[in-house]
Parts: sequence; C-alpha cells; structure tokens
Amino acid sequence: MGTWGSGSFENDDAADFAVEFESEGLLALYDALDLEDAEDLDAPTAQRAIAAAELVAMAERGDSEDTAISPELYEAMQRHASDIAPVLAELKELSLAALDKAEADHSELKQLWDEDDAGEWLAAMADLRQRLSRPTRRR
Repeated sequence: MGTWGSGSFENDDAADFAVEFESEGLLALYDALDLEDAEDLDAPTAQRAIAAAELVAMAERGDSEDTAISPELYEAMQRHASDIAPVLAELKELSLAALDKAEADHSELKQLWDEDDAGEWLAAMADLRQRLSRPTRRR
C-alpha cells in the first residue's frame, strides 16, 4: 500500500481521489462514500472513503484547518462548496458510516494497520469522526 502516514491524504489512493474530486466534486464524494453494499472493504476503497470524509469535514468549516491539502484541492473545495452545502448533513452521515466500515475488523485497511502500529491511525480516525459528529452548522 502506498502509504506514508496516518493522515487522511497520506496515501496514494487518497491522492488519486483528490484529483477526481477536483474535476467531479459532489459526484466524487458520493461515489467514494457509497459503501452500503461493501462486505469486505479493500484498502484502496477505504482510503478513498476516508479522504472523502475528510473533505466533508472540511466543507463544513470552510477551511482546511490543520489538514495538509494541496492548493489545487483547497481551490476545488471552494469551487464545489455551493453544491456540497445543501447535502452536508447527508454527506456527514455517509462519512460516519464509511468510517465504521473502514475501521471494522473485516476491513483490509484496518488489518494492514493492525500489522503495524495502528495507534496513530486510530487516533486520526477518532479525530475525523469527532469533527464529523459535530452538529451541522446552518449557513
């Protein structure tokens, strides 16, 4: 797995997803977060979903806070913000469900992290989950 850190965008699959989001916006978010039928989640799909969930968390704040994203991705977030805002609550629910699947025992990504030291990754997922669990702000 092309992973160099525990952050949401510190892997090759998330970087690929970022390029898709830049051009497809909301459609890319829905595509990455649609894991309802996923039984045994493979690592690339989980990493894409986590990156999408991170963008959903960022969309509500309207900034990139402490997450390191490229200037191009930040610009794409601003460009797609008006499409995301009306469905933000739904996207947050999908994001939390995706995190549940990514962190489940049958998730390939979780199994890969368990082979190493999963503590840092689990902490990053807990932080993302906490940010997604905040009540949706009205704009």
